[in-house]
Amino acid sequence: MANDVDTLLKILSPDYTLTSIDKETLTYGVYKAYLLLKAKGPKDTTRYSTFIRKLTEKNGDAEVDSVETMITRKADKTGRSVLTTHRHVYSDKWRLSGGEWLLYRTVTLKESTRIDR
Repeated sequence: MANDVDTLLKILSPDYTLTSIDKETLTYGVYKAYLLLKAKGPKDTTRYSTFIRKLTEKNGDAEVDSVETMITRKADKTGRSVLTTHRHVYSDKWRLSGGEWLLYRTVTLKESTRIDR
């Protein structure tokens, strides 16, 4: 996770914003603090995968529509181990800056969680 956080922080623009499904917006500073705390916590056992549904680029701006799937094993209310599958559908906006692509906006379009018994 620590390596993932370092990589994420390198690709984020200083004006990055993340808008949740509830329309709450996190600024770069808040999201950075969240990532750094997560990196210091217990080892993350979640398996991540991302599927790009659409990618368009024009004049140094790119829009990427993706589906991220996170699979985690955790305890339910009774203490039994269950597998959860959480999906985010989101749209990322990227900007070419100084020869590098930087992510400046993420908007969550849909979320769902499934618990496998």
